[in-house]
Amino acid sequence: MRRKSFVFLMAFLVLCTGALMVACPPPGGPHLTKASLRIHIGNNIVARTIAPPSDATTVASYSVSGNGPNGASFGPLPVTGDSATVDGLAFGSWTVKVDALNAKGDIIGHGESSTTVASGDNSVTVSVLLASGWGSLSLTVTWKTSQVQGPGSVSASITSATGGSALPLTPFTGATGLSPQLPPGCRPATTS
Repeated sequence: MRRKSFVFLMAFLVLCTGALMVACPPPGGPHLTKASLRIHIGNNIVARTIAPPSDATTVASYSVSGNGPNGASFGPLPVTGDSATVDGLAFGSWTVKVDALNAKGDIIGHGESSTTVASGDNSVTVSVLLASGWGSLSLTVTWKTSQVQGPGSVSASITSATGGSALPLTPFTGATGLSPQLPPGCRPATTS
């Protein structure tokens, strides 16, 4: 009889433990499926190709956005400092994109990074680099007719900020201007 009571008591305890495991949520609960992500922005834009420095190449703010699991997304969010925190993100893999904007709102730089959002502290650093692509240069040269003999002419060339061969610019004469399309990283090298 004692053995039957012991078996019955053990069966009852196992049943109660099983019921408690099913009925009670785990620590943190099933509601804990979202977390925060701290985004650190590394501004690696160097305005080395324009002298004197211009507001056109100075970062005034950032636009931050992200894409996550199952079509989840956030942003674009305006950010004026070097970091931001986004709350309520679903657990899983996220790609964070950052655009650097000048005072006019033009995109002058971009960066992106991937991370996994889970419970606890989540952070990612996005390195923002100068936007690639072609730009333009507007160059105007004027002189007084009394300072030159005959029709004046000007030649100019441009070289990459990292060196290399000079890119000749179309020669022009008289008081006129020049607006070539330039590859990224070029700067005026010589005029004569």
